[in-house]
Amino acid sequence: MVDESIHMVASATQAVDILVDFREAKTQIPTNYLKAILRMEVIGTKKRGIVVVVSAPYFIRALSKIAQGIAPDAFSDVHFVDSMEAAEVVLSEQKQKRA
Repeated sequence: MVDESIHMVASATQAVDILVDFREAKTQIPTNYLKAILRMEVIGTKKRGIVVVVSAPYFIRALSKIAQGIAPDAFSDVHFVDSMEAAEVVLSEQKQKRA
């Protein structure tokens, strides 16, 4: 699923917003998340829009902060929220800022 998503973003003609939902995966170590975000840096941030991560466990937030130091462009527009409603608010606010 992650690889398919990366290919879809790579083939897009405009920026694609990404919503990562961890609500059901809190007990697993989702290594694909970091792999996907880092691969987005290779694709380029012009094709990747806003990234909103919902209900990420603490260790994912911590790893993301560390990865931001290694690949700042890949994590330049990543937002962490605790609910789908908050994700909708962040997406709306960020889109308004870009308009």
